[in-house]
Amino acid sequence: MTRIHSLALFISTIAVLGCQEEPTDSIADDSSEVQPLIQQAITPQPIPPGFDFPADRAALQTLADTNDIVAMRKHSWNLWAGLTTSSTSVYEGQALPIWETWLATGQVFTTPPIENGARATNVNNTKPAREFKDPSQLFHIQVAEGIAVSEVDSGIVGFNKFDPTMVQYLLTGHPAPNAPDEQFYYTSKTSLNALNGTWDDTPIIDRKVADAPNTALELKPVLMWVRAQGLTAIPFWQGPNSSTDKNCAGVSVDELRHPKPGQPATNCHPDPTTWTHCVLIDPNAVTNNLQPATKEQLDNAGRTEAPGCNDVANAQYAGINMLYNFKMSADEAAAYNKDQNPPKTAQAQAGDFMVFLAMHVNTKEISDWTWQTFWWQGGQETPDAYPGSGADRTANINAPWTNYNMCSAYAQTTKPDNQGDMNVCFNPYLETSSGIPDGLRSNCVTCHGTATVDTPKTGGYPATYEQPIDFGDPVYFGGATKTDFSWAVPVNAK
Repeated sequence: MTRIHSLALFISTIAVLGCQEEPTDSIADDSSEVQPLIQQAITPQPIPPGFDFPADRAALQTLADTNDIVAMRKHSWNLWAGLTTSSTSVYEGQALPIWETWLATGQVFTTPPIENGARATNVNNTKPAREFKDPSQLFHIQVAEGIAVSEVDSGIVGFNKFDPTMVQYLLTGHPAPNAPDEQFYYTSKTSLNALNGTWDDTPIIDRKVADAPNTALELKPVLMWVRAQGLTAIPFWQGPNSSTDKNCAGVSVDELRHPKPGQPATNCHPDPTTWTHCVLIDPNAVTNNLQPATKEQLDNAGRTEAPGCNDVANAQYAGINMLYNFKMSADEAAAYNKDQNPPKTAQAQAGDFMVFLAMHVNTKEISDWTWQTFWWQGGQETPDAYPGSGADRTANINAPWTNYNMCSAYAQTTKPDNQGDMNVCFNPYLETSSGIPDGLRSNCVTCHGTATVDTPKTGGYPATYEQPIDFGDPVYFGGATKTDFSWAVPVNAK
C-alpha cells in the first residue's frame, strides 16, 4: 500500500466513524425495558460549538499581548469545559469526555512510518487510546542532549492526545519552501532529517515545519494508579516548601514567580514523590469535598504512591468520584506494571483504577499557540495561587472536572515583543522533576518554543527561564528545524 493510499484510508476511516449514529437506548419489541447501550467504535470528536473554540485569532492575540489574565483564563476554562463535555462515544456503559475519544501517541507515531504504508491498520478505535508511559518531562534534559535514559518509577504515567485536526496535520505530507515538489512527513525521523537538509541560506527564524491549522490541539494527560480495595494515598500539591527535598526549604514563591535576568536556576525540585501532603482515595466511597484523614486510615493506606506523606495532619480523604477515573482492564494493568516495574506485592490488577491527575492543553488558535495546564486540587485553592488557581472558573464545567485548578501563559512575557516580566506557568505533577533544570520558573511558550529536530543537536531545553528566548537565536536553533512548538514531533518521530 502506498503512503498516500494509507493516509487516505486512515482519514476516510475517521470520516466514516464520524458519520455513525450516536449510541441510543435499544428497546426490544416485546419488552418495555431499556437495554444497555451497545458498544460501538469510538469516534474522535472535535470540541463542539459553544465553548469559544476556536476563538477569533486577532482578539485572542490581543489578550496575549496585553496579558489580560482574567480574559485568558476565561478562555482556558471554556476550553476545559469543551474538552471534558460528554461525547457521543460510549465505553463500558459510560459516555466518554471529548478528549478521551482522540488518538494517542502510539496510534499516530507508528512503526513502520508512513512512507512504508500500514498506517491505517495500526489504528484501534474499539476502546479509548490510553498509554501508560513515564512522562518525557521526567528526563527531558537527557532526551534533549541525546543521552540514553533508564525508566523512572514515579507512579505517574502520561502520553499525548491529538484532536482530529492535529492528527490529519501530522499524517499529511507537507512541502517545504526550498522543496515545493516534495512531501515531508512529521511522524518520520527520516523525513524530518531530510527537511532539515533543505534550508540552505534560509534565515534561522524561518526554518520550521508548516504551521498547524488554528483548530489543532495537543494534550498531555497524566494519571496514577489507585487500588480497587483499601485506600491509596496520592500526592497532593501544597507548594514547593511542602516537600522532602531539602533544597526547597525556605524557597520564596514570590522570587520564583518573578525571575530576574541573570538569576541562576533553582536547585529545588519538589517532584510528587517528595510531597509531604496526600489524599487517601477510597474507591468505594462518594464524597463532595475533601475530609480530614484519620491516623488509622493513613497507617492502613498504601503509600508507595505518596512516600513523602507521613503526618496525619497533612493527609485528607476523598471518594474516587472526585477525580475522573476508569477501571483498568487486564491489558492496561499489565502495561502499567511493565512501564513502572513495581514489586510483585504492589502491582496493578484488572479492576483497579486509573485516576486523572493533570493535563497540559495547547491550541494553535494563535501563532505561538495558547497554553494552559490543569491539575487536581480537590476543589481547594492552591497555596499562594502558585503556579495557578481555581479562580475565574466558568459555570459550564461539570464535576468532577471542577476539582482541577489551572494556570495559563499565552506569551513568554507580560508585554509584547519579549518585554516585561516572564510569565510563569507549569504543572506540579510534571515540571517539578529534576529532569527539568528550572521547572519551578518555567514557561510553556519558552519551553515548547525550543522544540526542534536537528542534525546535529545544537540547541536544547531551556536551562533557565529568567529571560525570553529569541526564535531566531543560533544558539538554540542553528542547524535545526523548529517543530511548531510541539515536543511530540521530535520525541516520537520514528
